Amino acid sequence: MKRWSGLQAFPRKIWLNKSGKQLVQWPVEEMAKLRTNQVELQITTLKAGSLLEISGVTWAQADVEISFTIPMFDRAKVYDSNWRNPQEICSQRGSSAKSGVVPFGLLVLASSDLQEFTTVFFIIFEKNDKFVVLMCSDQKRSSLGLDYDKTTYGAFWMLMLLSKKFH
Repeated sequence: MKRWSGLQAFPRKIWLNKSGKQLVQWPVEEMAKLRTNQVELQITTLKAGSLLEISGVTWAQADVEISFTIPMFDRAKVYDSNWRNPQEICSQRGSSAKSGVVPFGLLVLASSDLQEFTTVFFIIFEKNDKFVVLMCSDQKRSSLGLDYDKTTYGAFWMLMLLSKKFH
């Protein structure tokens, strides 16, 4: 049973960023009123491949806000300007590809035995002394059922505020 198959999208505001080249979206302000019983975990360092279950969160309603500190931006692989389809790149590279600033992220909506889960992961690339983040959502192991859509999704984020000198 794929418990989250009826997942509904939050109402969002959509606008162009300052450069006019990238679409930005954010949940509408009223969504904040729905946030209750906050579960918070701060300043946790995890080693590659480690798992940390966050207790007190139900699968039915989870709004995740997370931040990562990445100490090794100098190891980011160069972004290939021929890449046009982030979904295809996410499918090809997967969350276990090891290169540069390795994929890092979350297993979400995971069964207790980790037979079923969705991987949300990020890969950082360098482009002209700035950084491009590839965000992927991999559904391949989201269900043991065979009749479900298990598409991998992806999107690029351009981080204009970061440079190689970012500390």
